Amino acid sequence: FDYIEGGYPLSNEKDVAFFEQVRRLSLRHATVAAFGMTRRKGISASNDEGMLALLRSEAEVCTIVGKTWDFHVRDVLRVSLEENL
Repeated sequence: FDYIEGGYPLSNEKDVAFFEQVRRLSLRHATVAAFGMTRRKGISASNDEGMLALLRSEAEVCTIVGKTWDFHVRDVLRVSLEENL
């Protein structure tokens, strides 16, 4: 495998422990990735706990999911299209 998706480091203590322990492994081929979301509304990325958890995971790769459909942005996230960018 090229990538191992290790979870969302803010979701629970098991995921936090995984990222702490996987740093000690000598993986020769696979790269560990952390999974997260875009910043929460009204908070800068530098102050968002989810984004900070991705940084603290020290994963070489972070995968970030975000909403792109304007319906989801307005009606689910309840943010403007401009803020969602």
